Amino acid sequence: MSTWRIGSGCRATATPHLLDVDRVERLFVPSVLVAAAVSSPRPRMRSLRAHRTPRASSAALPITTTPDHVAVAVPSIDGAATRWRGELGGAWASPRMDDGPDFRTQQLRFANHAKLELLEPTADDGFAAGFLQRFGARVHHVTLKVPDLLPAVDQVREAGYDVVDVSTKLDIWHEAFLRPSQVGGIIVQLAWSGMSDAQWLERMGSEAETVADDAAELLGPTIFHPDLQACAQVWSVLGGTVEAGATSIEVSWPGAPLTVRVEQSDHPIDPVLRFRGAPDLPADAQVGPAAVPPPTP
Repeated sequence: MSTWRIGSGCRATATPHLLDVDRVERLFVPSVLVAAAVSSPRPRMRSLRAHRTPRASSAALPITTTPDHVAVAVPSIDGAATRWRGELGGAWASPRMDDGPDFRTQQLRFANHAKLELLEPTADDGFAAGFLQRFGARVHHVTLKVPDLLPAVDQVREAGYDVVDVSTKLDIWHEAFLRPSQVGGIIVQLAWSGMSDAQWLERMGSEAETVADDAAELLGPTIFHPDLQACAQVWSVLGGTVEAGATSIEVSWPGAPLTVRVEQSDHPIDPVLRFRGAPDLPADAQVGPAAVPPPTP
């Protein structure tokens, strides 16, 4: 495969944008759901046809969101933990959960309280295994928490974006998804939770690890897209504050440690994760995306 030099100085392997995918399976549920809550069948994501990132309606109002975590699909949580926990100092923030019949997840927390979710397949014929076979270990989704799911879904749809797999079946978790072609190549999950992280841990009889003083800070994903204006519009509708530069935009939320960066590129480049206080680490088939320092001002 070809490679392109990205701004941090590391090399990222080029794979097709999710914009070019004819079908993307539903790849995850929240890592903190108890087993009983996810025992019922999960809806499948409908076919995602490739199309340009749409422009928001001029009258679109932003929804209220808070970024909860960014997730990475990997062959093995234990294998990937050698980087994200061993080298970068992430601490386990949740127990390992079998969230469905063919995958499990576990979350890490970093020095700035940002969370990274690791997602591994548990069956060769499941959606997580299929994702890894097609794209390799890479950034998979960003979860944005909302105070009420259905009004948020209505607002996003009124802005001209397609929201799929809306589910309010569970009393403790509601969710919906935006197509990756609409947000620059990663899945965005909109979610409402009936419990805080601390309440989830108490319910599961678990405790989070203490983050080490020398742990790195997870700043968030960087994605690559040719149309910065369209990306700025959709992330604005999703509640982010967009700061535009000449060749990139930075999306932030008040008081939240995670941000999303979009860099202009006419070539397909895998998303990377930005870390402060960490070395420049390349993408790897076992541990996932490249870890890069934030760009210099």
